[in-house]
Parts: sequence; structure tokens; C-alpha cells
Amino acid sequence: MKSLPPPHRPGQSWQNQAFFAAAGFALGLWLLRGMIGAHEPVTPGGVGMPLGESPDLTCIALGAAHYPTVDPKTLSLARIEKRSQETDIGRATMSAAIADGLRVCFNPAMAVPKPSGNRTVGAYILGRKRVDLNPDVDTDMLTTTMVHEARHRVQEVLGVNFLAEGNIPEAERMIVAWLTEADARLVTILSAREAHRNGDLSQMERLMGDSAYRPMIYAMIAAQVQNPDDRAAEMAAAIKAFRQSRELIDLYDPDFIKTIVTFSAPYDPTKPRQILVHDQMLSKLGDMGPYGNYMTNDLKKFIRASFTDQDWRDMKAAQDCLQKRKLGQIKGVCPSWPRPSA
Repeated sequence: MKSLPPPHRPGQSWQNQAFFAAAGFALGLWLLRGMIGAHEPVTPGGVGMPLGESPDLTCIALGAAHYPTVDPKTLSLARIEKRSQETDIGRATMSAAIADGLRVCFNPAMAVPKPSGNRTVGAYILGRKRVDLNPDVDTDMLTTTMVHEARHRVQEVLGVNFLAEGNIPEAERMIVAWLTEADARLVTILSAREAHRNGDLSQMERLMGDSAYRPMIYAMIAAQVQNPDDRAAEMAAAIKAFRQSRELIDLYDPDFIKTIVTFSAPYDPTKPRQILVHDQMLSKLGDMGPYGNYMTNDLKKFIRASFTDQDWRDMKAAQDCLQKRKLGQIKGVCPSWPRPSA
């Protein structure tokens, strides 16, 4: 695995050498905690809405003893399923998702680059009990993505859904949207670290090479150095880091707002307000089994303050402005997205 600090260069001070040595040592210790008892641009996995079923899908029912057809794609999906369950947290996540019924499919449409040049690695399709994977992505990334998307299925089973029915303020939907993505990423990191401890180094190498995962990984390392025995603080630091990253906010918030506007009813302030972000939901989501519960009181406060009604109005205005400028209806600079949480 590539080391965290840059290589020593002649003339570097002993203080810098000591810092880099300490950073590398901290990373090693962090990776050892995984045991319980630069690549091409791609878009991380997420949650998608049900669309028309593509006839080009190759699918298997997870947990099935036999498959209707045996071909290279089917066997590849079966290997991804098996490998994603070789860690304790991966197996627990997959088992919970499989128990409620889950399919995994290769979707060739994901191999088509977006206008930005990025490609989607995978997505959990809400309401379909289905994970779609990009057949052109390497198996290391597809293994971590499988765990990630299965966690989204578990979230839906737990009732954690930013598109839930009801008179819910859009700001609360945004909070649940970013929180479920951060939570799925945390499970992915924990599984990859555990795999690293078990001798499978490639999954964590993939995540360490992904700029969209590094903020959470580095936050976990820093928290572990500060308090080696506090797993909850380590996991909570990763959740916070997701919302404190400018890159991740820019990557996810535009899609979140588009999905909320398209697939949920607008909040009506004249009607009773339904609370989506409540303690029971947060506690259920934060339960990582043998790893403990990361939903500390401090994290709960951070989550509730992470997105406000005014943030939603500002973000919606920025999106509307960008759309009008794209259509040539206006010129000039549009307002920026809300700043990362403090």
C-alpha cells in the first residue's frame, strides 16, 4: 500500500522527518484496528430512483444457491458478493440486506461517461431492492462499492430515507441525504480496513487513492491518535469530515437537491411539520454492532446544525441561477453553495 507521507528528500529537516514518520506510524496503528475480536475519475456510489428496467442488465439474487445462467458476468457478480462478505462488518451488512431481498446487477449504462467525464461506479435503486454496478470498473472498487450500496439498502430497511413521505422540510431531507451517504462510506472504510488487517490490502489502497474518501479516512486516523480507545469518536470524526469537505459538498449537494425537488412533495409551512431527524432514527443509524454506536451527543448537535432552512433557500437559489445561466436566460456570477459545516 502507498504510504501516507511523501518520501524524504535530501535537506529535509529532522522535524519534518519525525512528523512524516509519526504520520506513517499512526496510519499503521489505524489500519491494525480493523480487526474486531490515483485512478481514473469516477463518481462514487449513491442512491438512485427507479427507472425503466434495462434489458441489458445481468443480475443475480444475492444469497442464492444457484443462478439461472452461468456466464462470466454472473460468475464475476458472485465473486464480488463473496468477497464483500469476507469481513465481519461486510458480512453483517450484506446479511441484513440479503435477508430483506436484494439483487445485484451489472448495468452497462453506467460505463457511459457523464458530460463531466466521470462514470458512476454503482447505485442502490430505491424501491427496487437492487444494486447496479459498472461492469467496466475493477473488482477492488466494485467490492467496496457492493458493501457501500448494501448499506444503503440496510438504511432503507431501518426507515432512514431522505425521500420519506410526509410534510418534511427540505433542510431535514438534505441532512438525512448527506448523513446516509456518509454512513455508507463509513461502513465501506471499516470493511476495507478490516480486509487490510486480514491480508487483503487492495481495497484500502483503492480508498486511500480516492480523494472522495481521504477526508474521512484522515479524520479517523487523527481521532485514533488523539484517543486510541474511543471507537465512537473515531467514527463520529469520519461522519463530520464528510460534511466539512468542500469537495464532497460540491460533489453531492447538487444531486441531493435535484432528487429532493423531483421526487418529494414541497414542504408546506401552513401544515403540521413532520420531524425526520429525530433521536431514535439517529441512534438506529449509528449502531455499528461490535464497533459500537457512533451517534454521540456532540455528533447529533453537529448533524442538526449542518443544514438549515436558510441553507436550503440559498442552495435552491444558486441551483436556479445556474440553470438559467446554462439556458442563456441570465449572465453573470451565481451565488455559491453553502459553506462546509464548522
